[in-house]
Amino acid sequence: MDMFKLSFGCQMKIKGFILLIICLVLSTLFYCLVGDQKPLEGIIYDNHFSQSLVKIKNVVVPAVQENRNYYLNSNTQQKSNTELKEKYLKNLGFTNNPRLFPSSFWNNVTLPVFVTAIKNNEIHYAQELIRSMQESYPEASLLTYLLDMDEEETEEVTKFCNSSVSCYVRKFEFQDFPLHVSDLKLFAFRPIIIQQVLNQAGAVLWIDPGYQLTSSTKTKLEKVTDAAKKEGLQCWTIDEPTTAMTHPRMFDYFHTSPENYYFHRMIESSILVLYNIEKIHTQLMLPWLKCALTTDCIAPIGAQSYGCRFDKRPLYRYSGCHHYDLSALSIILGYMYNYRAEPYSTDGENKFFTMITSDEGDDSKSTKNSLEYTGIDPILRHKARKGKGKFK
Repeated sequence: MDMFKLSFGCQMKIKGFILLIICLVLSTLFYCLVGDQKPLEGIIYDNHFSQSLVKIKNVVVPAVQENRNYYLNSNTQQKSNTELKEKYLKNLGFTNNPRLFPSSFWNNVTLPVFVTAIKNNEIHYAQELIRSMQESYPEASLLTYLLDMDEEETEEVTKFCNSSVSCYVRKFEFQDFPLHVSDLKLFAFRPIIIQQVLNQAGAVLWIDPGYQLTSSTKTKLEKVTDAAKKEGLQCWTIDEPTTAMTHPRMFDYFHTSPENYYFHRMIESSILVLYNIEKIHTQLMLPWLKCALTTDCIAPIGAQSYGCRFDKRPLYRYSGCHHYDLSALSIILGYMYNYRAEPYSTDGENKFFTMITSDEGDDSKSTKNSLEYTGIDPILRHKARKGKGKFK
């Protein structure tokens, strides 16, 4: 009887031990299957400061280091789409042997070449820009892209432009690019035009038709261009942080977090000075163009440029307004410069331009506020009405 009891006790202990092992195994399997695992992309992001590369969906963007290469291929997109995008990029100068400044540039014009793009309701503002250039900086060359002009409007601009010594007209060929580029409110045409001229001329000063030059342009522009030749880019920043005017889904596309940009100032892209040095070509223009050529990047679902709420607190909260090409550019600059704007931004003392006011433009086409009809992007337009449009 004692032997039976002892044997029975041992059996119970063994069964209990086996049940414990089974419970542990099942618990481990359950946790592995449905537990809160960190996805691979999250791991990539969490370690992006310590990694040499930060992945941007279909382009790999290097951290702030020189002599890094971008990779045009990606496993996240279909092969046909990737090949098509590479065709666009090749036509825009992204080849094995790109034309880079200072080896390749236009030597028969004053650099940088002024570049603007106008819609059919901005002709009178383009005329004001040309007049101001003739008065303040006559040695400069202006390349004017026409966006949605009919034959009569094209003839009007061409005639006025030809009256200037160094003004030239080009028609933007929308059929050469994805369909969404023709949606002008996205400003996807802006990085494309900038790259086209950078690839040809070597240096670009982009200026929207809502601006004109001041009498002190030559002196101040020399300071800006001297800095741009070294860094590749000079621009102005505005008060708002990047997160306030960037749709959250764009950060997802770039595999980064909005928190990194809470105190990163947005740049004002209505005036940009760029030189086509290697860093600008590979680290800035390439990812900017890839985003501009991808609908999901430049215009995430739900993005809009109206209904801004700049009274939200804290100020870095998303205002409800997306800045499209400028939002992408600001995110990329954050990567390039570790969220510091000092290397590429200049101060207000170097401003050589002003907004064109209603009494300077031709109001014959509308009685609305003149800013409605300029190339100034709609968010700056909104802030200008409230007296908050500032450059830093």
